[in-house]
Amino acid sequence: MPHIRSLRGVVLDIGGGRDSPLARSWPAAARRLRLDISPRFAPDVLGDTVRLPIADAALDGVLISEVLEHVWAPGAALAEIHRVLREGGTLCGSVPFAIGVHADPHDYYRFTGEALAMLLRDFDAVEIRPHGNHLGAAWRALTSRWRWLALLSPLIRPLCRHTDSRWPVGYTFVARKRAASAGAGRGVDC
Repeated sequence: MPHIRSLRGVVLDIGGGRDSPLARSWPAAARRLRLDISPRFAPDVLGDTVRLPIADAALDGVLISEVLEHVWAPGAALAEIHRVLREGGTLCGSVPFAIGVHADPHDYYRFTGEALAMLLRDFDAVEIRPHGNHLGAAWRALTSRWRWLALLSPLIRPLCRHTDSRWPVGYTFVARKRAASAGAGRGVDC
């Protein structure tokens, strides 16, 4: 996820209590705080995404990668993320689309690009991009059933890189918390 490299300041990594393949992508300019619902992974912050134990406008960024499908109330989670971001703060994330059920501890949703756009409607500069294609979706299905096939992944992976928006494996997204307009919250002078 290329947007991780652009994160700066204090950034909450939701679901980041475990070792993540994205951990190597974090820039030196970001102070990563790992949040997880389970103490088992020794997160920096223990908490639920729908009730973040963080003050209003305290964060410069939030990463929620491959977690939103596990959240029982994704709209409430995104409202909480919006609350804890400073004006102009960045939200980066990803969700699976074509993948088997993977309870951790639960698996509730799959999101289309349109669903993500609706859920991110309170943010500015929203970019939603599909990734993967039908070959990638089929390969994930095969390797989840017959794990030994994963040995062939280096040969198959180049075929799965082309994005087909009709058959995505998932979506990545980035958005910013909009800055309050100069007159926001004031009454109209008559």
